[in-house]
Amino acid sequence: ISPSVRKARNFIQHVSDVRARIEPWGHHGTMAHIAASAASARLPNDIHAQLDMDRVGATLYGHRSHEGEDITLLREAMVVSAPVATVIERSVGDTVGYGSTHRLQNGETHTANLAAGWLHMPRSLSNRGFIANRKGQRFRMLGAVSMNTTVLNADDEADGLNLLRDGEMVFLLGAPGPSAEEMAKLIDLPPSYLSL
Repeated sequence: ISPSVRKARNFIQHVSDVRARIEPWGHHGTMAHIAASAASARLPNDIHAQLDMDRVGATLYGHRSHEGEDITLLREAMVVSAPVATVIERSVGDTVGYGSTHRLQNGETHTANLAAGWLHMPRSLSNRGFIANRKGQRFRMLGAVSMNTTVLNADDEADGLNLLRDGEMVFLLGAPGPSAEEMAKLIDLPPSYLSL
């Protein structure tokens, strides 16, 4: 018996004891669960059957819940998109965002204001994250992610052509945009942090 199965069986016994102690006070049918996403996948079915439910979160979205979990059978089930509010022609040397944390360089002459900000994604993606358009072309986030807007480089970094347009839908998470796994690696957090 593995240590995790032994712990699970001990927990089930503890829950059973607690339920027996609170029943005289009118607490009948109190629900209990033993497993979040990772345990739901790892524990044998006979353990799950002894309690009322499993509490899956990350797995429901198609993400792994811990490092090393095999997710080959999972597919991301969530897409987050937002419109480009406006595309602006800028000059090399201009600064972007609160705190002027990014200075525009060659190949960054058009910026796009995305109608999504830290209300929709972690602020820690500032100057790190990226999004994609319907064709899967990627655009870097420039400067600080603000409350409800994010600035993107709207140009093709290879040839400098402006590729984003006002009103165009772009993808923050999920195909054709970046996966939660990719974005989570940029900010050293689990993928579930981005979707829950």
